[in-house]
Amino acid sequence: MIFSYNQNYYWHFKRIAKQQPSTAVTEEIINYPFLNKSQNPLFWIGRFMRTENPVDRTGHLNLINSDIIPIPKIDKSFNKSFEEICYSTAVNYWKTNSDITVLWSGGLDSTCVAISFLDTKPFDKKITLLGTQESIDEYPGFYESHKSIIQIENTENFWKKLELLQNKTSYVTGDIGDQIFGGRIDEYPDQKNDDWETFIDWDDPFALENSPYFYHTTIEILNKFKIPWNKYEKYQFLQTLNMFNSLAPFKIKTIQDFIWWLSFSIRYQTAARNTSVFCSELNKSEKVNVNCYSCFFDTYDFQQWSFNNHHLKYPAGIETYKQPMKNFIVNYTKDIDYIFFKKKEKSTTKLLPPSFFQNMRKPDSNHYLVMSDGTIYNRDKDIPFEILTSTLKFIK
Repeated sequence: MIFSYNQNYYWHFKRIAKQQPSTAVTEEIINYPFLNKSQNPLFWIGRFMRTENPVDRTGHLNLINSDIIPIPKIDKSFNKSFEEICYSTAVNYWKTNSDITVLWSGGLDSTCVAISFLDTKPFDKKITLLGTQESIDEYPGFYESHKSIIQIENTENFWKKLELLQNKTSYVTGDIGDQIFGGRIDEYPDQKNDDWETFIDWDDPFALENSPYFYHTTIEILNKFKIPWNKYEKYQFLQTLNMFNSLAPFKIKTIQDFIWWLSFSIRYQTAARNTSVFCSELNKSEKVNVNCYSCFFDTYDFQQWSFNNHHLKYPAGIETYKQPMKNFIVNYTKDIDYIFFKKKEKSTTKLLPPSFFQNMRKPDSNHYLVMSDGTIYNRDKDIPFEILTSTLKFIK
């Protein structure tokens, strides 16, 4: 099974198929319309959500056989508070770990994680916050109050240290915090209460220039994005999404509901596995350590909280996005201004060194597949054809 992939995997699959003897299977791969809005809606949803490796956790839209982090069924009797879950999650970590390192970006999610551990740390155990200058810049007050336990590295050394110290400390990130609260919804404060279907008529909703990850986009893709929706495509795409939305734990009515659901069901797995893939890319590892860290918010309780407290995630204006998390942080720091003025920032991007984005401009240097055991497939080591065919769901 597949641990992670790059959305340009299809280009490699077609290239590999062309190198094989002509058969019905090779021709099916070569001719498959991977960029078609009807045949591969997940590609378009991935672009809309700005994720290079979207995985549908419901299992309905995937074209390739990936490991799936399952979505639990909603428990309507669930009544734990956000604060209660933060502390119980941290306590559970301390039960099995004596040395914890939080990857601290200075952002809301990782600061919430740090406080959860700080407030529950047993006296005989160790906590370290690992960050960069960008972490300090995002939350200088927290750094000044806790610099005795914060280790600052430049962005290159940050990732080297993450690889070198594996198995010596338990690395924990603030990943999945966005997916619990709604991902990109903070970018659409004026549209968040509009009907969800209205997104289809937004100007250039799949714009690439807004994302740092799409440097290696091909001309073929760019040209496809310039082609406007025809009536049939739009109708069929919305029908697919109506079916998909019917799988959500509550009725999808607004843009806020819709983007949360896309983030929770399709971007969740990307976020859960990014750090492992980034670490291997930047350190040119021969194999990905698929268990090098854990996501604090990737738990049953946080998912149930997200299902049952949708009204609390973004109750009013832009300053209220992730309000429960802000309240939790301020209850610890007593920094009242944080509630009103702190906004969500793209913190993870800041932790990536310039070399990462330089490599992203070279399609052959990227992983197009990472298997569940950490095996990397790229242009230097192509996936064997028999394994390739087993990964594609449309191959019978």
